[in-house]
Amino acid sequence: MVGGEITAISASLVVLEDPLIAEDRSGLLRALGQLGLAVSPALARWAMRRAQARAEALHARMRRDLMRQDEVLNNAMGFAGAPD
Repeated sequence: MVGGEITAISASLVVLEDPLIAEDRSGLLRALGQLGLAVSPALARWAMRRAQARAEALHARMRRDLMRQDEVLNNAMGFAGAPD
């Protein structure tokens, strides 16, 4: 407490060896992890946003592909009659 006020400190822990972050193609985070250097909170937030966006894009692409495959299967099975 400073001057009777409660001060909140927000911190986040980013593990550079996390598979989500380790797949970063830039190599910057991988190099920092290998050197054992600490990263700034801003860089940590950027890394997590980038990793999350990449994961979300991958999962969206997987869902789209599954929907396309499902549509192809439904069209191919159309001769069997209406689905129950």
